[in-house]
Amino acid sequence: MLVSRGIRVPAASGAAGTAALRAYTDLDDTSVLASLSAARIWDMPLPANVSGDWRIHLARRRGFSFPRRTNVVGHLLTLLPEETVEYDGVRLTSPARTWLDLAAVLNVEDLVAAGDHLVCSHGPDFPVPKAAICSTDELAEIVRRHPGMRGVRTARAALELIRVGLILLRKPSCGWHWSTRSFPSQS
Repeated sequence: MLVSRGIRVPAASGAAGTAALRAYTDLDDTSVLASLSAARIWDMPLPANVSGDWRIHLARRRGFSFPRRTNVVGHLLTLLPEETVEYDGVRLTSPARTWLDLAAVLNVEDLVAAGDHLVCSHGPDFPVPKAAICSTDELAEIVRRHPGMRGVRTARAALELIRVGLILLRKPSCGWHWSTRSFPSQS
């Protein structure tokens, strides 16, 4: 089955996750997964208003052309070398850079949920041990490096509310729930 120009996938392949997206970054060495696609790879919680967007978000550095393919949203980004990584055979934006990119499309509360997921860690005594994907210092540094980027005000506001070790529960009927947090009103 032809998925996009130059990308064929066997109809019964069952490819999912990074295996399903690898071809998009393998076609040329300038493309990386970004935004919502990278957030899914990093398993960041996404709110309902964007979780249904299953288009593939590909980015290239400024100076290159927009990625244009079927079911692809193209982005041109100012990416520093340390803001892209390879994970499970796929090139994508680093966890901190992905979080900053999400600041352009998420509100403060949803960006805090994504940030909490990244910095959350629980030791071996916890029922489900978890290592942090990145640190709050890395999030603060990425915000500092991109002062004029779209969404940076949202990122700064969210950064103040992110807490290491907070457990985020998903309640299907009413969105995210934090029993220990209150958000400032957005008036």
